Amino acid sequence: IRFVMYHILIAAPRHDDRVSIGAKTLSGLGYKGHVFWDTELFILPPLTLTQPQLARNLLMYRYHNLPGARHKAQANGYEGAMFPWESTDTGEETTPQWSDPQPDGSRIRIWTGDSEQHISTDIAYAVLQYWHWTGDDAFLTQHGAEIVLDTAVFWGSRVEAKNGRYEISQQIGPDEYHENIDNSVFTDRMVVWHLQQALGLLDWLRTHATEAADRLTRDLKLTPERLALWRDIMERMFIPFDAEQQIHVQFPG
Repeated sequence: IRFVMYHILIAAPRHDDRVSIGAKTLSGLGYKGHVFWDTELFILPPLTLTQPQLARNLLMYRYHNLPGARHKAQANGYEGAMFPWESTDTGEETTPQWSDPQPDGSRIRIWTGDSEQHISTDIAYAVLQYWHWTGDDAFLTQHGAEIVLDTAVFWGSRVEAKNGRYEISQQIGPDEYHENIDNSVFTDRMVVWHLQQALGLLDWLRTHATEAADRLTRDLKLTPERLALWRDIMERMFIPFDAEQQIHVQFPG
């Protein structure tokens, strides 16, 4: 535990909230120091519990890079904020589309920047976890809520209405060995959770931070129609389930 905490602490930005921790911390050059969901789901929790100011710095890195996430959503034909799979100082997507040449000269297509989209919910999860554990209402109202709500806007534009339900095609879930599958159970279920949390957060803001609620409702265009769509998605999202085995399967097939 001490060894792990050492690596987290030496890599955590103490005096700068515009940088974050790369997937390999400072222990190697792999991934070129780029920031992935590893930071929010694996590195942030121990910092939230022991060094909340450092955890706040890491979340502020995502807040400052909302413009890059919005640009990625727009470039892909969606609304809201769609965080990049690999993030650097600008918040733009930096995942390469092709690998370095293999021994035979061929290149491998890298799909994670296109299809591994659950990162937007992973970041929202981290924001809410930090808030619940620290009670930092100022961070939530000034910064965190905007992340949670605008990534919810993204999902509202990303889901696909099919066969009387909502689905999400061309996904890569946490198991990156299965690429471009339809209806990742992790992603689909987390989208439902995300929209539930976004609606609950908006209600909280309307009660405890009316100015922030009004600002975000206006700036993010959180119209009654959009909120009604979120509720409909929550009710009719397809969650893969194998009736014969009585288990939720990773994805159909």
